Amino acid sequence: MRILKLSLGAILICISFLSCENISTNASDISNQDSIIDYSGDEFQTCFYQKNSASIDKTFPFSVADKIEVVSHLPPFSAQKIKSKNDSIQIDNYTIFGIKERIKLKKEQTDSLFSILYNFTNKSNTQRTMDCDDPRHAVIFYAKSKPIAYIDICIECSQVHYPKQMEIPVFCDEKWKMLESYFKSIGIKSGFMDTNTGRVNDFAEDQDVIQFVTPAIKE
Repeated sequence: MRILKLSLGAILICISFLSCENISTNASDISNQDSIIDYSGDEFQTCFYQKNSASIDKTFPFSVADKIEVVSHLPPFSAQKIKSKNDSIQIDNYTIFGIKERIKLKKEQTDSLFSILYNFTNKSNTQRTMDCDDPRHAVIFYAKSKPIAYIDICIECSQVHYPKQMEIPVFCDEKWKMLESYFKSIGIKSGFMDTNTGRVNDFAEDQDVIQFVTPAIKE
């Protein structure tokens, strides 16, 4: 098994070309490391590229979806509802409210998303999160026009929600920034932290906001 440890810049370059296989490394197999190692340090949390044995045509829900969308939406704590005919999506008992943007993925965009999710991990195989959870971006999978699965993501809090039948490798530290760059590259504009103001550029002040509700997201 070849393991590649890259800087964030190199990781994003690799993603853009969907291949890191020509870069060599002498990193040892992490499965052989002593279990008493302290994995809390940055060295063990940093993302590196590792080609996953999973293939997109055999990995649920990619394998069964006939359409995949990326959406931006209001976080669950928000009391505002966006005026739109399609402002919410229900997948089993999980609801995504206040949808503002919807981007249908092309094949190459789907391949890039799969690579980010499945081909990057860290040495500790653990995920660091913050004490908040305000998802604003989601990937929605459809089969025969029906939503069948989701990945709901809070970039600034390093939190993610998806159905139990899905298996995704650990969300290592840089994976959140990789997803943010990916979402922006496909045309998503809302729900990102403004580095100048320290605030998320939600669309709460849009003229489309017409009423107040108390949405409750359940998993």
